Amino acid sequence: MSTTKLVIVMVLLLATATTSHAQWQQWQPLPDMPTARFGHCAVLYHDRVWNIGGKSQLGASLNSVDCYDLKTGQWDSSIPPLIHARFNAAAVVYRDTIFVLGGHNERQILNSVEFFDPVSQNWKEFTPLRRVREGLNAIVFEGKMYAIGGLSLSGLFPAPIDNIEYWDEQDQEWEEEASWHLITPRFLMQSLVVGRYVYTLGGLRFDKDLDVVERFATSIGGEPRRSLPSPRFYFSAVTVQNIIYILGGIRFLDTTSTQRFFTDSIELYEPEQDKWAQFNLRLPAPLAGFTSAVYKDKLYVFGGMDSNLKVLKAASQLGPYPTAVNEMDGAVKLPVQHQLCRNYPNPFNTVTTIHFQVAKAEPDLQLVIFNLLGMPLRRFALHSLAPGEHQLQWDGCDENGRTVAAGVYFAQLVSTDFRSPVLKLSFVK
Repeated sequence: MSTTKLVIVMVLLLATATTSHAQWQQWQPLPDMPTARFGHCAVLYHDRVWNIGGKSQLGASLNSVDCYDLKTGQWDSSIPPLIHARFNAAAVVYRDTIFVLGGHNERQILNSVEFFDPVSQNWKEFTPLRRVREGLNAIVFEGKMYAIGGLSLSGLFPAPIDNIEYWDEQDQEWEEEASWHLITPRFLMQSLVVGRYVYTLGGLRFDKDLDVVERFATSIGGEPRRSLPSPRFYFSAVTVQNIIYILGGIRFLDTTSTQRFFTDSIELYEPEQDKWAQFNLRLPAPLAGFTSAVYKDKLYVFGGMDSNLKVLKAASQLGPYPTAVNEMDGAVKLPVQHQLCRNYPNPFNTVTTIHFQVAKAEPDLQLVIFNLLGMPLRRFALHSLAPGEHQLQWDGCDENGRTVAAGVYFAQLVSTDFRSPVLKLSFVK
């Protein structure tokens, strides 16, 4: 075999090995949950994922609990029901006990809290929260149980709040946290503890979905961090070796299509470096209002609602899971700003492909083709594109489908607050 052929074969083998390593993870279906549900909450407790409450396909609040045994791969529906049916609640394990906080029961937002008594094997009432809350987060941080944000009542009307309260073990009551408020009031977001910080990401206000990320530490208070690449709410999130995984959710980018409300994308956040990347796999389907958990070397997702507004029983696992460091290295790095890269062929006489990068989803982002006089001839709407690399084709026609004259034209990425450097296009006949 010649040296040249040997080098080519080695390169092909290395490429194949690299591709296999980067793509070896696959989603695997698990037995369906006994009850289809969305808007439920979940905790990992004693090698089982407890999926609690939520809503049914008919819109009824649920009080049932489905437990997935991670060792046997079997479902257990024998857990007694909640005292109060609820959806958009939060669940957390505090002092080796499962607590369920707040939520909604179709009639009103709740402040009720209940816990599962491992001795009597039943749910019991706990001291209610100071405020009613739905779409809140519950965490344990520095030994305290916290209820973060959510939708509450402001007078007669519900509104997102920045308020945080914690369980005072000594006084046996909930107290409002004086030193910690969310920078941005929100609900249907996610809050996770990574190291000595609490990170709160995304969520919803009535006027828009949010890309806001903030973190809190006792020593420094709250501070903003780099925004989510894609604004989203009703998503799920987990941490794997201090990397935050943002899974699915709803994106209000285009109200003309149900499909575009939901996303199956997974984004990774590295808190120490304040960097985002796109995971190289997607969820099994676009999902919202579902739960997730990480156990040993696998990632699990349960239930939720799909883009056809169907409430699901489906459960899936991804794994064995690679280390987070390798996953960040192998992930697609997201651009820090929108960028036009190149077009090929150039010059062209029929069609040219324009390559570009999107840093974050924007409702008014466009790629505009214009002539030497600066007159726009063709606009391509890019508002439904996820962050990352993309391409589109221009066939040398204007908005009315008429072929333009031979000559020099320019492409530019444009939004309300951004204009990229132009890309020169040469059209010949």
